[in-house]
Amino acid sequence: MTAPLAALAYSRLPSDFEGWVIWVVVTIACAWVLWKSVQWTIWPGEDAPDHVKRSILDDAPPGAAPPPSPPSGPPTPLVSSDARKSAAPEAHA
Repeated sequence: MTAPLAALAYSRLPSDFEGWVIWVVVTIACAWVLWKSVQWTIWPGEDAPDHVKRSILDDAPPGAAPPPSPPSGPPTPLVSSDARKSAAPEAHA
């Protein structure tokens, strides 16, 4: 009969002391990393108004003027139609 935890693992659990030490250390490290990722996601700890994350989360920094509104009307072409015609290659007959 196998151990109850062995049924949950993809392979057998360690059978020697060194294997258990490695398994426990890796399990503790994974649990710590998981805890820190959840903790820093929920409570990032950066409260400075000029922190780089504010450029993503806020529309404008505190006290700054609002961004300019886009121009109204149709967009201006970068190249005029006359320049496009003169830049077209000539067809050879």
